[in-house]
Amino acid sequence: MKDDCARRPWWKFGLLWMVIAGPALMVMVSFALAYLAVAFPDPVEDSYYHQRVETHRDRATLGAVPKAPVAAKP
Repeated sequence: MKDDCARRPWWKFGLLWMVIAGPALMVMVSFALAYLAVAFPDPVEDSYYHQRVETHRDRATLGAVPKAPVAAKP
């Protein structure tokens, strides 16, 4: 048994390929996700930012808004 392991090349051990396959698969998936992120950017985030900036700009021009009087109820 020991002599058999010593004579076999490293690429003939199945467990080694299982150990290598996990990280290799994750590297390929990360490249695919990076491509998708660059190729199809999310337009919602950009418009949301600009919409918030415009909202704050409008609030600054409005000034103080008078509040309606609140009647206390017993």
